[in-house]
Amino acid sequence: MSTGDYIKGIYANSSINMIINSYFIAYYISLKHWKKVILAAFIMLMTTYMSGIVLFFGGIGILLVIGLKISFSRKIIAVFGGIALLFILYFISPENINYALENLSNIFTQSPPRKIISITQTFQNQISGFTEFIFGEGPGRFSSRAAFIAGGEYVSWYPESLVYKSAAFTKNHFSLWNNEVLSIPYNDGTANQPFSIYNQFLGEYGFVGLLLLLFLYLGYFIKRYKYLTYGKLLLITTLGYFILDYWFEYFSVLAIFEMFMLLNLKSNEEKESIETT
Repeated sequence: MSTGDYIKGIYANSSINMIINSYFIAYYISLKHWKKVILAAFIMLMTTYMSGIVLFFGGIGILLVIGLKISFSRKIIAVFGGIALLFILYFISPENINYALENLSNIFTQSPPRKIISITQTFQNQISGFTEFIFGEGPGRFSSRAAFIAGGEYVSWYPESLVYKSAAFTKNHFSLWNNEVLSIPYNDGTANQPFSIYNQFLGEYGFVGLLLLLFLYLGYFIKRYKYLTYGKLLLITTLGYFILDYWFEYFSVLAIFEMFMLLNLKSNEEKESIETT
């Protein structure tokens, strides 16, 4: 499904493949298994999933700025390593690089990618009433994989007799991603997909849902941030990956994310306990 200019993809899902391999890059760097780092980076680049790759390098950039314990020499190596990888990707898939640059340059124009429009729709719906602000529209009624599946045009196998679209979903995100919109050539791509965990939690669960996400889920890891090593990069990049899809509705990315995070916490908490005793 994933293709570049000079390569053919063999991945069942390029986005999941790209994200999971980015986790392995961070994990193997912590173990200093450089051959595995190179292999994971190679596979990540071969997916040509540009939105995720951009967010991954952005996460590295943020960590280089706030990661005070990272030596200056390692920061320099990371910067030049990232630049080298981008040059390699441009050599094998220039159209994907150009696609990413074009969408980034259009974010603040009068014709932004539909992903940006979807975020605007979410905030407008959020402030349209007290109930919408506090509790959202409800599960499957604004922005989620469930809402798109029930809408009847996201998958082919959903029974027509069970098709349902709420008024808020029809007016907002369904208008950005349906058969009519997608019938126009080259009118899709991640930059134009309204799919996003932030859209889902704000639109369907409101301010209460967002607080639950921040404090009960992300808060668990943030509270233990000092115990994280490679987990810091995983946490920062995953906050970016939340923009890309409804990951809580897939048993894939977040399951691997949680496995790595808990593994990192367990090993470092046990190490501190031994050193204390």
